[in-house]
Amino acid sequence: MTHSRKTITAIHTHSRHSREGGNPYKFPPTTFCLALFITLAIVILWPIRLISKEGIQPTLSLVILASLLFVTAHLFRKHKKKVLGIICVGILTLIFSGALTHNSLAGFIGENKEKIVLECPLYPTVFTGRVYLNKFSLFTQKYQDNFFSLLDPNRYLFGAHPREGQVYGQNYIKLPLSALIAIVFGLSAYPVFSIIAVFISLSFSRNIGNLDFFAFPFFVSLIYLGVEKIIKHKSSVLKTLFFLIFLLSFIEFFL
Repeated sequence: MTHSRKTITAIHTHSRHSREGGNPYKFPPTTFCLALFITLAIVILWPIRLISKEGIQPTLSLVILASLLFVTAHLFRKHKKKVLGIICVGILTLIFSGALTHNSLAGFIGENKEKIVLECPLYPTVFTGRVYLNKFSLFTQKYQDNFFSLLDPNRYLFGAHPREGQVYGQNYIKLPLSALIAIVFGLSAYPVFSIIAVFISLSFSRNIGNLDFFAFPFFVSLIYLGVEKIIKHKSSVLKTLFFLIFLLSFIEFFL
């Protein structure tokens, strides 16, 4: 008798969840699965290119460090301490990038000031360069170059087109065009400020190289949020255009 009552109760519970649109088995909803699949399809191309360019071991190291940054940001966000999380992301980026040790921009300028001055066409001799330049001005100029290079969307989406020039050795497309659309729809303050914190810290590095990968998990977060919003959007035209661009962008990526 007791067993029958439990069975009836379970049936009623299942029926109630079904009527309310719930999922008693907690399977991932279709929107989540589709958004996750599209996001992975978009972002996996950056690591693949990085592996083909640098090899598995250096790429794996970057993946681990970038994941630690993202986990740190997520933990602080979970405890509603977002500002502290962004600050910690910036500090960890300084440490992971070597900007405080072997890859220090300030240290490099201090050791090679005369050579840098001679390479500048505005100053014919070291003496005139010393008169008009100092270490701080050299540092700020190099720092600005690094920072604005990291902010340049050509570094991530268009392979430095239309300039066709090497952008700190990163003249290849890291993300397809559909990523830009997803990022625009998925703009959220916390991931954006986390990316900026990463860029501010990386700019203290002598050589940026592939260290911009530290921002990769935060780009993934923005892309996922954008894809999810597009899937849930009422406009079928928007969805169709996005999926067409999503498919066509891969043709350009592999050309």
